[in-house]
Amino acid sequence: DQLDPFYARVEQRLGVAALPDAMEFDRVKVFAEGARKANLPPPAPLPLALQPSCTRCGWCVPICAFGKKTTMAHTYLADAQRTGRLGILSNRKAAYIARIGTRYRVWFWRTDSVERDYHRVATGPIDARDADIVVVAAGAIESPVLLERSLSAELPAGVERLRDVPTRFLGKGLDGTGDFVQGGFVSQRVDGFKGSVMMSHIDLGDFVLEDIHAIPIAAAVTLGAQAAGVTKNWGSAYKASFRDYGRHLLAIAIVGKQGTDRTIVVTDDNGNARVGGTAYQPAPGSLDAARSIITALGGQPIRTAWETDRRVFTVHPTGGCAMADGGDAVVRARDLQVQNNPGLYVIDGSVLPSSPLRNPAHTIAAIAERALDVILGGSGAWPS
Repeated sequence: DQLDPFYARVEQRLGVAALPDAMEFDRVKVFAEGARKANLPPPAPLPLALQPSCTRCGWCVPICAFGKKTTMAHTYLADAQRTGRLGILSNRKAAYIARIGTRYRVWFWRTDSVERDYHRVATGPIDARDADIVVVAAGAIESPVLLERSLSAELPAGVERLRDVPTRFLGKGLDGTGDFVQGGFVSQRVDGFKGSVMMSHIDLGDFVLEDIHAIPIAAAVTLGAQAAGVTKNWGSAYKASFRDYGRHLLAIAIVGKQGTDRTIVVTDDNGNARVGGTAYQPAPGSLDAARSIITALGGQPIRTAWETDRRVFTVHPTGGCAMADGGDAVVRARDLQVQNNPGLYVIDGSVLPSSPLRNPAHTIAAIAERALDVILGGSGAWPS
């Protein structure tokens, strides 16, 4: 409830709304039919940050080739640019942060001349910029690693290491937001590549199910998806199993509370992030619910990498710098300041202590709105 005004602020700025024709696409109709036959609640349109001129081509991720998403670049960043006080340094990778008096210095590697894997750059010439306020916003994987690297880097004379950053939970307790994708072939025409990447959802409490644009075949092959009866991931039978992929594959995304027994951690590995620990578990009942939609349609669920070798993937990691009020927390809940380091903040998904049970971008933006109100002396003070 305390975030509701900030959710509303984000929704207004990004123009969040459901596609007016969302329920008219075959993919959504088939999804709804399967839910009805499986005795699940009916899908509801999913609010999205899309421009009215969206082409409904389905290729929303990682970016829209036609610029039809309403992103932070179209809104908040554009607002900042109009002030005339915004400067952007691209092709840089943050190396580490240190204190210099009452200010901060951020060192970075240049990636201008790197053609691929620029995010892996960890050597070469290093430059620096000074600032009164530094906001770390590199995401759940990189933000904790940047702080860890800052605590162990060899610093030049005249600067001071960050002060007393709590490390007990730094880089630990990451959450995959229960991300899973369950696909299956059905006889009904799905044409999963039409519409936006997702258009409707079913809220089942600890998780939601969303119809999604079928993962491209290349990704499905990489992740080891296999149709029933196909015993090896190569050969003519395997190839033939993907023949009607675009027309008849119904893909269902699961987002929510991940299961227990998770120990996902990130650490610095000579300038790069290393992800380790055990794979998270799906939310109880979530895979069964997704599969029930496919089987209720007379379809055949595809075996996923989770079933074959307990591999998972997530596009929504959170945690690693979880906010709290206690002294062990990496950042303070009331303003997202790194403990004991005034002027240094972490504002991204890494501060979420657990899954928001939804795609987290909305929550991250709302938290950022509220934190900035506090930092800039606005009205959104957090409770202590």
